[in-house]
Amino acid sequence: MNKTYEYVEDEYEEGLTFKKVGRFFAKGWLRMLVYAIIAVALVSVVALPIKFFYKSEEVAQTTVEFLYEGIETGKDPDGNTLVTDNIISPSVLAKAISAAELDGVVSDVAGLRGEMRVEGVETDEYLRLVKAAVDGDENAKNTLRTYVMFPTRFNIIISEPSKLGLSDAQAKLLLNKVVESYLADFKTRYSVTNMLAEETFKLSENSVMEFVDIYDSYVSKLSAIELSLKNVSADNSIVSAMTDKTSFARLEIKLSAIKTDLSNFNSYVLTHGIFRNKTSAKASLENLAEKLAKQIELQEDKIKNLSLQIENFKPNTTQNNSPSGSVITTTYPDEYYALQRQLTAAYEDKYELSNRAYDVSARLAAIGEASAPTPESDVNAAMEMLRGIETDTNEFVVKLSEVAEQYDSMYVSASVRQTNQPVVTRKSAGLNVIIIYAVTLIAGLLAAGVVTGVKISRANAKAKVKAQDDDEKAADKTEE
Repeated sequence: MNKTYEYVEDEYEEGLTFKKVGRFFAKGWLRMLVYAIIAVALVSVVALPIKFFYKSEEVAQTTVEFLYEGIETGKDPDGNTLVTDNIISPSVLAKAISAAELDGVVSDVAGLRGEMRVEGVETDEYLRLVKAAVDGDENAKNTLRTYVMFPTRFNIIISEPSKLGLSDAQAKLLLNKVVESYLADFKTRYSVTNMLAEETFKLSENSVMEFVDIYDSYVSKLSAIELSLKNVSADNSIVSAMTDKTSFARLEIKLSAIKTDLSNFNSYVLTHGIFRNKTSAKASLENLAEKLAKQIELQEDKIKNLSLQIENFKPNTTQNNSPSGSVITTTYPDEYYALQRQLTAAYEDKYELSNRAYDVSARLAAIGEASAPTPESDVNAAMEMLRGIETDTNEFVVKLSEVAEQYDSMYVSASVRQTNQPVVTRKSAGLNVIIIYAVTLIAGLLAAGVVTGVKISRANAKAKVKAQDDDEKAADKTEE
């Protein structure tokens, strides 16, 4: 490669010519070949071991997708922020380990949780915006500056399962059980099983409890169930997919009938003055009436105070002048409307307290003379009526539980699903060998070209100086 480059005058002609390019490659091809071979050899020594022997994180992974309305804004079914950590909560993992029969392998739930994570999968919309931005779409670039991505799919990952003592098959089984356990947890958190929890209606067995108190207890329980039924029946997408599409509607009708029977029972008790112990009942009701009167008085004071604050509230006024005249705009700050809401709530509370006070007054009137005990026949008649209502109500609750269970199963399956079966992967370093070799080869050729160019340039400069010296000496000899 240490060639002698002779100076040739025509190499100094202006511009790049084919002749110059040909001479360049003729003089530097061997160096380029050697440099390329050296570069490729060095890359082979460094990159190939990294590519084929170094492995990055070993992971076991599966994917779940949420499908309910609101997930696209990061909300849970109740409208609160979705907490994805619940997918791998200690209780979920403990149940999954037990269901997978891996208690002997994974004994530390906290240790397992420390090696697990839940990662959001990039949404199609986000990927579309990124692609558009890369392609030069200015609108996409501007959108991405303030874009907040709310994933609907999430990867459940176990990092380095082998270090936890899990084989590939065990890691995949555990992930399946984690999903199953989370679906059960999701059902408990968000579906109607808890809202429509089975109630036992058998307070008639309590020989001390007054009938009016049993009535109050049952009305409270049934009111909560009625509210849940209305919320569920409004979910047409799932109700319409149930085996019996009219099941909830018929349950609502049955509940309404039970409430009517309870109301009739209460009227019967008050009309006939049926109390198991009139003396204690009267004392209890009088004490309650006194408490309610004080609560109503406090509520009235609260209403007066709020009304006075609202009355004295000074609005903000602004005057806008225009050729057609001036317009005065009146606005109120948020505090004003907060006071209005408090006043409305105070009136509602007073209304409820007044109704309770009226019921207490009606019951005191029904007791009459406390010294006169209720006839046994009247007590037995009330008991028979109450037991009939309890029988109907318990049958209603059993049917309600069956329908709620079917609804829950459909709700969960329509809200969360496992989209990918578990896999165990061992990610290698993200090196593209072809690209690396191509870049290395080009770099070797360029280095050889630079070296060859520098050598040619220096040789030509030296040859040119020598040629000039020779010309001068020849001229001097001629003059002599």
